Amino acid sequence: MPLINPPLTERFRRNKTGEMPPPVKEAFEIRVKFPEGFKSAKATMLTWEPTVESKPLVLKKDGDVASIQFPGLDLCRTLVVEFAK
Repeated sequence: MPLINPPLTERFRRNKTGEMPPPVKEAFEIRVKFPEGFKSAKATMLTWEPTVESKPLVLKKDGDVASIQFPGLDLCRTLVVEFAK
């Protein structure tokens, strides 16, 4: 799932000032429900901030919910959650 920090002003190529939103520097929690029949999962962050990187993330299972601490967001990063049976 892509996580995008949206622009401060108009959208859809109308951000004429090029103003960027303030980055989210603190880690934040993302919770995802396990699909029916799946018992385990692993999480990975894909990013190009500041360079292209793939980084495994800690995932904690609480019943049928996966809890992931996402390490902040400057502009755009992608969370990949791979579920297994």
